[in-house]
Amino acid sequence: MIKLSNSQRRPRYQLTSIFLGVDCATSIEEIQTAKVQQPHSSPVNSHETTLKEKLSECKSEMLSALGESDEYSSLCKEHPELRERAQALYNEARERSAMLLGKMKALENMLSLYAG
Repeated sequence: MIKLSNSQRRPRYQLTSIFLGVDCATSIEEIQTAKVQQPHSSPVNSHETTLKEKLSECKSEMLSALGESDEYSSLCKEHPELRERAQALYNEARERSAMLLGKMKALENMLSLYAG
């Protein structure tokens, strides 16, 4: 298209021979074919990705909880007078580790079903 000079407010355009030579029916068919050939993310892939992300988060939290419980243990060895105060915190970190381990196991089981 080319823009025609016009003194009116709205510009006017004229179709060129290049535009008129385009076969619209073929172009629409090509577009529809291209849409069909594009890979769509299936719900399975979406669920699998979500599960992998959750598993990764659980692993990070697990490492944190294990590090926390190890540090409480080390602190109690270095400073025996802190054992009574630190014991409850140590127990909470260990319980959190056990809970996260269960979550990780469930996520790994679900992922194995998708890999199946």
